[in-house]
Amino acid sequence: METMLPGWTSVLMLLLLQVAGSRAQSGDRDPDSELSLSCSSHVSVRANSLTCHLLGRHRDEDDEDDEDRDRDPIDKMIVCQERKENNRTKQKCVRADGGTVSGLCPVTDANVTVHRRGGGWLSAIVQLHKIVKPKSPWILNVTMDPVMNRAVIYFQIPYSKDYLNLDNQIFQLNLWTN
Repeated sequence: METMLPGWTSVLMLLLLQVAGSRAQSGDRDPDSELSLSCSSHVSVRANSLTCHLLGRHRDEDDEDDEDRDRDPIDKMIVCQERKENNRTKQKCVRADGGTVSGLCPVTDANVTVHRRGGGWLSAIVQLHKIVKPKSPWILNVTMDPVMNRAVIYFQIPYSKDYLNLDNQIFQLNLWTN
């Protein structure tokens, strides 16, 4: 039993170092807040983008008197992707102020680093094609037929000859009346 104690101590120390290392790697300097990233992408033939928001508890969110509280705590984002060009792997990084970065490849993993306005940073690897958030459709036309007591509503989607179309999207409609 005495020879197993140093082994268990080593395992425990490794686990503690791993937990401490993962917290330090997140860049979060506030031990009271547990922050994570929530990201969604817009994938289109013409343009691809990634938008991220911070989730979790911020220390300044508890202060209800602060009306000038920062609504978007992301100062800047840096997104790096590896691409193959001429049988070589090149890394391309895109930087943008705020929480949205454009000009990305939709099928390549993205290494996202978000810098907070209050200091600190978070990092994550995301797959743009798995977190697509389609743009919402809108009402194009409404035709009322009082004789038949019905309305015909025509919707328009923001995609034409694109990855997203009517065949690979499902929309939900909620109608209500007085």
